[in-house]
This record gives sequence, C-alpha cells and structure tokens, in this order.
Amino acid sequence: MMNIFKVKVNYLTYIYVLLFLFSGYKKNLTYIFIVFIVHEFGHLFFCKLFNIKIQSIEIYPFGGIIKIDNLINFSILKNFLISSGGLIFQLLLLFIQNKTLFYYNKLIFCLNILPILPLDGSKVLQNILFKFFSYYKSVLISYIASVITLIIIIFYSNNYFLLIFSLSFLIKDIYNFSFIFNKFLLERYMYDFHFKKSKYYKHVNLKKLQINKLGYFYEYTWKNEKYFLSKIFDKKG
Repeated sequence: MMNIFKVKVNYLTYIYVLLFLFSGYKKNLTYIFIVFIVHEFGHLFFCKLFNIKIQSIEIYPFGGIIKIDNLINFSILKNFLISSGGLIFQLLLLFIQNKTLFYYNKLIFCLNILPILPLDGSKVLQNILFKFFSYYKSVLISYIASVITLIIIIFYSNNYFLLIFSLSFLIKDIYNFSFIFNKFLLERYMYDFHFKKSKYYKHVNLKKLQINKLGYFYEYTWKNEKYFLSKIFDKKG
C-alpha cells in the first residue's frame, strides 16, 4: 500500500524563496532546490527500505523535517541509515561537474552534519551514542552538543536565523523529553522485543536502559526490566 503523507512548506521557507527571487538569484534557487530534493529523497529511500511509515514532511529553509511513525526501540543501524540518508544521497551529487551545484551541496551538507537539533547531525550523533550509552544519557549528551555548537555559532558566525531556528526546536525537544522517555519505557513494557544482548545493573535505575539491550536489575535477585516497568504502568502492580 502506498504511504500517503502530508507535505507542508513552512512560512519561513516562502520568505527565504522570495528573498532569493527578488535578489535575482533564480538559478541559485534552482540548485538549492535540487540539493533539497536529493537530500529528502535519501531519507525517504531508507524509510521505504525499512517499511517505516512517514507521517509528514515540513520544508524549512535549511531542509525538511520528516515525522515518521516508528518505535523508539528500533534498530540502531536502521535508524542511523534513515538519519544519515539525506547526507549519503548528497554525496551522489559530487559526480555532477557543476561549480554552483557543488557549492550549495557542500554548504547544505556541512550545515546538516552539525550536531544541532533538529539537523541530521544531531540524530546521527544520537544513534552513535546509543551503541555505548543508555537512551537517556545519549539524548542528554546530544542536547549538550547542540548547546555547545550553538554557542560556537554565536561567537564565530552571524547566522542568527539558524540560531533562532535551532534554539526553538531544542527548547521544545527538551521540554517534551520527559514524555518521550516515558514513551521509550512504555514500549519496553508493552512489546516483547527480541534483543540479542542483555545488560546487568547492580542498582535499579530505568534511566540506564539501552536500546537493543534487555536490562536486568538486582533487587535481592536478578529481575527482568519488565518487572520494574510493571510497577509504573500496571495499575495492579
């Protein structure tokens, strides 16, 4: 069945496009549009490859933000490929010998690789961190990386548009993180994930749970994470 999703163009994008048109940079706008299309197609390609349902795409001046219907407790590798799909497909444009296209492709690539929410670099960083740290700690580290990068931008760049754009998303994401983390825990309780690896913890702390690893905590004896999750989500617990 074909995945039909909403495509929305943010009002800031319209302003951005009008500025380019009135400045006489119509050809440049075409090249930027080509890079955007290739970039977003990269994300769509891997979503389709892994049968991930796309809910919507919102087009911003710095690219698109894709909302997908997917579990948080999903394959780290697949999530990494979905997050970096746009950047991977942008590399294909390097084979086209055009200086202007190369310039905008390089500019958008370098921008998106920054570890700032909601840019791809932040999601890629999170998926790398998931391999070594808990879900909770990985997200917190990505927030810190976003803040540090934004501070550097303040001191070494006058791109206040990017600063305001990223800061608004970062604040919103941090505000909603408690709900997102609860969703992460609820998934662990509701679904029977067949994790190939397990990890044992001496103290009960659900913030230590890692993606793709089944958690065991010691409380008089070793108990599966679901025992402790039931105390949160099972009303009878």
